Amino acid sequence: MRRPARTTGATPPYTGKESMDATRHIEVCALLRRAKTAAQDAANGNHAAAPTVLHLVTEALQCAEEGNIAGTCENPECSNELTYGGRGRPPRFCSPNCRESVYHARHAAARALLKSPAFGTQHG
Repeated sequence: MRRPARTTGATPPYTGKESMDATRHIEVCALLRRAKTAAQDAANGNHAAAPTVLHLVTEALQCAEEGNIAGTCENPECSNELTYGGRGRPPRFCSPNCRESVYHARHAAARALLKSPAFGTQHG
């Protein structure tokens, strides 16, 4: 059985499921275009444009990096920020230890609930 041929080419546009949504992508591209123009001005002798280039590139970088934050760990005892690479399901926990801790706490609470007298059946 033959594998389908791999296609190469440009990266597909963001569809909203990746780490950067379409609006942020457009914003970053606009900032980078303005930075490119200012950099060309600086290269052509307008040295006053150099700080503008730095400002626009910094702003574009911050805008792009904001999309990588996926929130905080779902473990109530942890406050680590999560990062999302843009593929697959976004993470819920910062580490396997946090995931296991929440799993064990949830199951311990369920066992305690099952053993409680309020959960038992009432005979009338």
